[in-house]
Amino acid sequence: MYNCVLVSFQDTWWCRHSSGSENLAYIFDSQIEGRTDYIWGSGNIFVENSKFLNTGDGAYITASGETGTWGYVMKNCTVDGVSGITPFSFGRPYKQGTKTVWIDTQLKMDIIPAHWSSWSSLPALYGEYNTIDKNGQVISTEGKVVGSGNSAFTSSVLTSEEAAKYTYDKIVKASGWNPQEYIETPLATPTNVKLTDYVLTWDAVPNAAGYLIFMNGNYAGQTTDTTVTLNNVGSDNVYTVRTVSQNGTVSE
Repeated sequence: MYNCVLVSFQDTWWCRHSSGSENLAYIFDSQIEGRTDYIWGSGNIFVENSKFLNTGDGAYITASGETGTWGYVMKNCTVDGVSGITPFSFGRPYKQGTKTVWIDTQLKMDIIPAHWSSWSSLPALYGEYNTIDKNGQVISTEGKVVGSGNSAFTSSVLTSEEAAKYTYDKIVKASGWNPQEYIETPLATPTNVKLTDYVLTWDAVPNAAGYLIFMNGNYAGQTTDTTVTLNNVGSDNVYTVRTVSQNGTVSE
């Protein structure tokens, strides 16, 4: 998944892999929003260069289930939240023996003191490396005691050598899959966009698969042509056109 925005409150992204699965999902340069366990399920996931947006008080980002060899891996990501909400948690273990790691994370809001939350299961690995708070300070300096009683566990702080194992090549490419070959520099945005009466036109962009039309920033339609007839033309409306490549990448 590339250049996408996933929006919900709970269970935004269900990683629906079978129990004990080594299936793998990859997300790059995207945004995921939610409040409660908004990434959950089984298998392995690798989320890279992306943003997590907490939308409610005391958010739990992950609820990892029966993960595979790698589990949930978040690398070079940012965590932010809507204004005024209380601190968030990296996640809580949905299933026994699960794994989740956060590497090189930039926080734009406060995290709870334990960084993680407990549930009814115990994780095999809940770890982090080089977590930087909103003031620019590294706060992943020691493991945290999380929860109490039978659900208590101690989180881990990875060494630099351990963190270095979590790379695209070692997790994704080594599986025989290389989705980054489909990630490309967006094509140019159409120029010479003109509205004449009800007809919107623009210059063609080489190698474009099609075009998306927006009215006042909202999606209004799509076409493979360089002209479209509009049904709702107002003097205050602003129309923009974005190019779509053969692989689905959208221009600015």
